[in-house]
Order: sequence, then structure tokens, then C-alpha cells
Amino acid sequence: GVVVREAHAAALGGFGERSFEALAADQRRELERREHRYRAGRPALDLKDRTVLLVDDGIATGATMTAAVRAARLAGAGRIVVAAPVASTDALERVEREADEVVVLHAPYGFMAVGEWYVDFGQTQDEDVVDLLARAAAGDGVDRNAFDIDDAATQGPGHAAARNPLCQRRGRAQRHGLERH
Repeated sequence: GVVVREAHAAALGGFGERSFEALAADQRRELERREHRYRAGRPALDLKDRTVLLVDDGIATGATMTAAVRAARLAGAGRIVVAAPVASTDALERVEREADEVVVLHAPYGFMAVGEWYVDFGQTQDEDVVDLLARAAAGDGVDRNAFDIDDAATQGPGHAAARNPLCQRRGRAQRHGLERH
């Protein structure tokens, strides 16, 4: 697996090397548990030379998404696109250095937490994930209209993104100043 270590977060949290390694081991066990439960015996997807779309409900620090991008690269992904409705500006910049393209609807100044941009930020239950993955694997057409994008749009403080989304599409060309205006 891929481990992304946040040096500044470790310093702020008072994590020494042993504390970090213990926490990392706990997280590895949790990831293995989820992988086993979610896959239900199905093999990992073959990402070699494929375009991979990584989606999250928001990107606060960028550490989780950075790990996901790096894992997809290690699995041979040809192109990696990251999408989220909201992100901190620091996290957005960090993820842009890793992914081929990043699409974020809103990167507000003063971002504090992903949850502040949702009316309901409840945890997705394992049972829901298992059900959706099983239906998708069985070709049991998961209803693409089950989630109304407008209703799910960020609705937090200054919820301009819900009314007038600013779509920030950033790919390698734009980061390197090669995009035509």
C-alpha cells in the first residue's frame, strides 16, 4: 500500500515515529478489512493504461487523495482524474501535483472542514457500499439518477457553489502554463 505522511500534521499532533507507525498499522488493518468486505471475493480492477476517475465528497488535506492517486499510478493507470465538490486551496494544489486533472467545484478561502459544506454529512455505512458494489458487479444497473447532483451540491457557509458553481478544471497543461487562453 501507499502511505502518505504529513510531517506538519505529525508535528502538530505530537506524533513520534512509533506513534505514527502504530497508527499506520491500525489504518492498514482497517483498509484490509474494508477491502475484503467490499470486494467480496472479486479481484482488483485492472487499471493498466486506463483512465481512472477518483471521486471524493471533499478534499481537506489532500493526504487521502494523494495516497489514492499514487496507488492508482502504482497499479499502472494511464491517466488519473480527481473530482470533488469542495477542497481547501492547499489540498487542491497538493493533489494537482499528483493527478493528471483535478475538477473541484469550490475551493473557498478559509476552508475549515468538508462537513461544513453539506447539509447532511452522515457517514456512508459499509452495508451501503457493499450493496452498491455488488449491484455494479452484477450489472444490476445502479440508477445514475439516484443522486441529484443539484441537491448534493455544497450548501455550507456562503453556498455560492450551490447557486453558481465555479468549476475549476486543472490539468497538467494548465499547471505548467501551456493552456491556451
